[in-house]
Amino acid sequence: MGAEKIENGKAVDELIGVFEDPLVSIIPLAFDQPQALMRTVETLRDNNDYPHFEIVISDNSIGTPASDEINSLCIDWSGGWPNISHVRNEENLRHGKGCMAGFEKINPEAKYVCFTNDDIFIPASQSNWLIRLVGFLEDNPEVATVTPALYYPKETIYWIGKTDPEKPFHDFLHYPRGDIRLPQDPRATCYNNFALVLVRAYLVEEIPLGQSCPHYGSDSEFANRIKDKHPEMTHWVLPDVKLYHYNLYDKRCNYEKDPKTKG
Repeated sequence: MGAEKIENGKAVDELIGVFEDPLVSIIPLAFDQPQALMRTVETLRDNNDYPHFEIVISDNSIGTPASDEINSLCIDWSGGWPNISHVRNEENLRHGKGCMAGFEKINPEAKYVCFTNDDIFIPASQSNWLIRLVGFLEDNPEVATVTPALYYPKETIYWIGKTDPEKPFHDFLHYPRGDIRLPQDPRATCYNNFALVLVRAYLVEEIPLGQSCPHYGSDSEFANRIKDKHPEMTHWVLPDVKLYHYNLYDKRCNYEKDPKTKG
């Protein structure tokens, strides 16, 4: 990855400015969908103008029919690109522990960690997504986590934050893209969605992701534990950075989530 890429007429190094390219470790969590994983990993890698990142895949696929295919993909990627590696977990560690298995293998120099599901798509038009997320954390040291806006493939909102923790649903869930009610400026949220989130690495060292429920309970649990230890820290969304989340939980029994479990 080099600074020869151009974004809106400016060299990437110029856009990054005073960041000095802090290393970002991107951790996709693989489970049972090799085609979705391929789309996720390859767009994380290829549609990414940020010049200093690595990808560490945490493979939770053991015991699924797709396990051999996912393992082969991870081996091929790890052998074909110097900044990509993987860890093959001996069992399905589910979400929180699976993410931590990848975190244990990252470069210790990483300043930020990007946790992501295996069902994300980054369009080429949003190739500055990581530049924007890193820049926001660099400029706002009190912010613990930041996400982009995440859209369903049918151009409706999946995640743009949640301001009231007592509400059962996210803010603006299923609003159509371009709706005049959608926020345009960065906005605070009570927690951030781990479908794709950028986190300060030192916070994950201090507060390892837990497992309050079998599925994605780490999202709110991690945020609450940050609030307990660092009450001054906040969570934010950048609505004008637009990525896609296919939300494969709707199509599979992902991590054996009990829909009655609160997490």
